[in-house]
Amino acid sequence: MGPALKLTLANFPAQGERDLRSLGVGAKYQYGPALGYALWTNTRLENLDHSVSTLNIYEGGVVYNVTPALAGTMGYTHSQLTGAANGTWNQVNGSVEYLLSKRTTLYTLVAYQKAAGSNDGVPVQAMIGKAPTFIGNSGSDAQSQLAVRIGMQHRF
Repeated sequence: MGPALKLTLANFPAQGERDLRSLGVGAKYQYGPALGYALWTNTRLENLDHSVSTLNIYEGGVVYNVTPALAGTMGYTHSQLTGAANGTWNQVNGSVEYLLSKRTTLYTLVAYQKAAGSNDGVPVQAMIGKAPTFIGNSGSDAQSQLAVRIGMQHRF
C-alpha cells in the first residue's frame, strides 16, 4: 500500500486516497481571430478501503480576438463523478480582456456553476472557490455558485 494522498474535490468525501491516476487529451484549432479548444480528463480515485470513483471532465470553448487589444472568451465544463461517490457539475465561463499596453490588462470574468446529485444524503456542492467576489455559499450546501471578477493585471 502506497502513502495516502490528501485530496479535496468539491463534496467528494476524501477518505484518504490510496491511488490516483489521471489521463487527459486536449486539442486546439486556430481559425483567423478565433481559437477553439477542447479537453477531456479522466481521473481514477481509489480510497484506502479500495472503493473507486472516476471523475471525467469535458471542457470546451472559444477565444475570439476582436482586435489586437480586445479578446472575448466563452467556455463550458461538464464534470461527472461516478462510482463510490457521485456528482455532476456544469460550469459556464465568459471573460473579456482589454490590453492597455504590453504589460497591463483590464479584464472581467463571469463563471456560473451548478452541481447535482448527493452522496449518502449530502447534496453535492458547487465549488468555484471562496472569495468575497463570489456569490453563493460554497461549502454550505449551495448547489449553484456565481463568480464575478473585474480587475487590472500588470506584469512586471
